[in-house]
Amino acid sequence: MKVIKKVFLFFLISGTFLYPLLLLALTVIGENGSIVYYNDKLIGTIKNASITFDATFPGYLKVIKPGYISFEKYLTEDGTITATLTLPSYLQLNVNPKDAVISIDGFLQKTLDNKIVISPGKHVIDVSAPGYTTKTIEINILPYEEKFIDISLKKTTTLRIESDKKIENAFFDNLPISLPLTLEVIPGKHKLILPNNFVRNNVEIEIPSQDEYTIKIDTHEKFLLSVSGKPNDAYVQIKDQVYKAPFNISFPEGVYNIKIFSQGYEEYKTTIDLDRNKTLYFALKPLEEVTVKFRKKGYTVEFDGFARESVPKSPIFTTIKDEKGNIVWLGFSDGTFEDIPKTIPILIGRNHSIFVANTIYNGPAIVHVQSGQRVLSFFNNEKIGEYEIKNFTIFDNKTNCLVNIYSKERIDVYWDGKYIGKTPIYLFNAEEGIHNVVFKNGGITLSEVNYEVRSSRLNEIKFGE
Repeated sequence: MKVIKKVFLFFLISGTFLYPLLLLALTVIGENGSIVYYNDKLIGTIKNASITFDATFPGYLKVIKPGYISFEKYLTEDGTITATLTLPSYLQLNVNPKDAVISIDGFLQKTLDNKIVISPGKHVIDVSAPGYTTKTIEINILPYEEKFIDISLKKTTTLRIESDKKIENAFFDNLPISLPLTLEVIPGKHKLILPNNFVRNNVEIEIPSQDEYTIKIDTHEKFLLSVSGKPNDAYVQIKDQVYKAPFNISFPEGVYNIKIFSQGYEEYKTTIDLDRNKTLYFALKPLEEVTVKFRKKGYTVEFDGFARESVPKSPIFTTIKDEKGNIVWLGFSDGTFEDIPKTIPILIGRNHSIFVANTIYNGPAIVHVQSGQRVLSFFNNEKIGEYEIKNFTIFDNKTNCLVNIYSKERIDVYWDGKYIGKTPIYLFNAEEGIHNVVFKNGGITLSEVNYEVRSSRLNEIKFGE
């Protein structure tokens, strides 16, 4: 059974009873003849392989013996500690210039006139001097070994430029080079210029003031992608950027998902691994079209904002208007109807909702009901009223107006300076008032208008009339 000896010392100063100072037993196991110090106080000599004494914690233990490297350790608790002493090793450094500063394992060496006593094992030596680059070397020294090392500093850095592929016609500053390469350079900022077919072809390098430095350059190349096909005005989306075909553009090597589309044609998707110059040819399949048969006197029909003789046989935003241009019906259709649909459309703005036949519809949305249907209207979940729907109805307000934006081709739309998407844009939310609308294609401004948005109507903005 291990017995822990505890001693409490109490101090009385000027009649004041202070807290007790706790002494705990500490046992040090080591070689006989080793001298033990604790908190710089001599404790005694190890006999019979160990010594036990009372100690306060934390404290600093030091065990020494002539001919050995001292054992030193900071302790925070009582118990038993084994002090392993090792035979010393010796290091002799011959350094040029003579006034160089040397540190070993981060500790500055004050003098190099004699041999440095050092513990066996791995060590890192740093040598520096004003006007010279710092040299760092790693050594492994055996017990009782004596090492002699010559270290000469230089004023340049050995720069190793690594590259996964051989590159010709590159420049380091104004020096023509081929990569990979090793050269001597002055520490500081330098420029590495690669041929234009590399993604990163102009690299600024900060060379530190050290003996050696290695960089690995990005060798990703750019390759030419040529895209063309039918129809000629198709759009090609690569990542988040849209281009108009045909085009020849260089892209960084890699795998790209490509989407090609044009109004009246089926969308085409493909993937291309751009590991060299490549050509992509497409032929979009026309959508099946239907002839518009609506001929009701006194009314006109528009598809995505424009009157058309035929439309793709797919859902398209449709409005039927009377002679004054008032909307009497709207929704998505395939263009095959011949008369005004019997349903009544309800347009719901943002933050508005309606309750119809046990169902809640939240805006922005279009809901069709039968004539005479009663609905409950809400704004921000607060009831506004109950209504009987007999004709086209809009639920909105001055801060939640509804806007549709059309064009005959898909183009970019900017609303008050902010990009909001490509045409057609349906049920866009806007406040009442004058707004700036810009139509762009490939970054080129096609048209700019100031449009007055009003509530209680579907605001329609068109480009290409």
